[in-house]
Amino acid sequence: AWHRRTLLFPLLEEEIILNSISSDLKLCKSAYFTEPSDQSCWFYLRWLLDFASNKFADQNPKKDYQMELENISELLSIEPEAHLAIAMWIY
Repeated sequence: AWHRRTLLFPLLEEEIILNSISSDLKLCKSAYFTEPSDQSCWFYLRWLLDFASNKFADQNPKKDYQMELENISELLSIEPEAHLAIAMWIY
């Protein structure tokens, strides 16, 4: 399902993408808090943040990165050995 989203997002209108990014970030958060060792949500999260920052560079995508850093920090306080979370936090 994550892979299909990476194919669909570039085809959508910008307004739909902007509305969907927030919900997809919440979906990713739910996924990585549920199973921090599942790499699929981490790959999608990385793709989504890169896509959003490239597509909407003029609209301050840094707030999305900051929010995710806070979420990942929270996860690491619960699961300090979550290696994929550590890798994403460093990214």
